[in-house]
Amino acid sequence: MKVLLFTHEQDIDGMGSVLLGREAFHEFDYVPCKTFEIDTNFKMYIDNEKIYKYDLIFVTDLCLHEPILSIINNDDILKGKVLVLDHHKTEINNAKYDFVNIILECDKGPTSGTYLFYEYLINKSFLQRRKVLEEFVEWTRQYDTWDWVKYNNKSARMLHLLFEQIGYKEYIEVMSDIISNN
Repeated sequence: MKVLLFTHEQDIDGMGSVLLGREAFHEFDYVPCKTFEIDTNFKMYIDNEKIYKYDLIFVTDLCLHEPILSIINNDDILKGKVLVLDHHKTEINNAKYDFVNIILECDKGPTSGTYLFYEYLINKSFLQRRKVLEEFVEWTRQYDTWDWVKYNNKSARMLHLLFEQIGYKEYIEVMSDIISNN
């Protein structure tokens, strides 16, 4: 199965989805996007038809907008491959499409893109629950939603500081090693 992920490159929540995707799928590619690049980047993959080479296409921690949403909705192939998982209240109006899931809360409180992707991967049996993944996902959720302050979770804060110090590419490599080696 060949998988493509579009996600937010500017924080640990977007990069958390990359780490989970690398754990879950053998053939996995990702497109890091700044907040306002998602539609342009996604459209480029449609225009050059690269998007059709993938079996599953995810968008996490960001949401697509019109006219991209309509293009996907009117394309029977893409509509069956694309899944958007986002947690931003500002995107609620986009949830009118079956492939768009905007979820603001989880059982732990405010949710995150990484948390939503993790739960999807677990529910579809692409990943098995592991303590290291549970902690990583929860720390990412807490940092992204500011729950780390409420719980005084310095580990969540340290994930962000590491990300800020080394950048997203190195963060992915370092955290992949940590997760793989538990």
